[in-house]
Amino acid sequence: MSGKSYFKFDIDHDVQAIRAMAQSLEVYLYEEPLYGNLGDPQLPRMTVGGFLLRLHRLRAICHRLDERQCAILELAESSLNIARAEWQAHYEAKLMRELDARQDSWKWYLDECDDSVARCSDAYPSEAEKRTIIHHLIAEGHSLHLNLESSQERQDRLDGRLRGFFRAGDFIWDPILLPAYPSYTFWWLYGRPDGRSE
Repeated sequence: MSGKSYFKFDIDHDVQAIRAMAQSLEVYLYEEPLYGNLGDPQLPRMTVGGFLLRLHRLRAICHRLDERQCAILELAESSLNIARAEWQAHYEAKLMRELDARQDSWKWYLDECDDSVARCSDAYPSEAEKRTIIHHLIAEGHSLHLNLESSQERQDRLDGRLRGFFRAGDFIWDPILLPAYPSYTFWWLYGRPDGRSE
């Protein structure tokens, strides 16, 4: 299996995204749409999971950030802490809605793998972001003492399906992100679908 990274990472793009998300967070939490618009087509959609994903990986590689980028990251983290406290019910509701939607999307991807493991293997490095966001949502939910029993059971079943045609291998994202994703926790980022076990 090739060690080549197929999911290139741009630090400044992530910093721009998390700054826009921090600025939009309060409005996003009390509005209805699950996927918010940050006003720039080059930026991702606004979600709690997307915010947590970027916060996690930028923290992990903070030694690579310049002074301006570090300041943006600190402000983003502060904005998230304030939102958790001041908009607790809205924050938790959005988190649970997104977790359900992300698990639906991940299930659909696994369904596609049933039809063609080769095709789903090609798409896997980008699709694996969904599974990683699910991890962050579940971890955040546990930290907030939310009832995640059914969500965790569902994820265990989905992970069991993935393991049925997953072959362990090299890290599939940009090596710059290795400090953020140890293999013992983020096992799905070390390999890809590659043939079905009978």
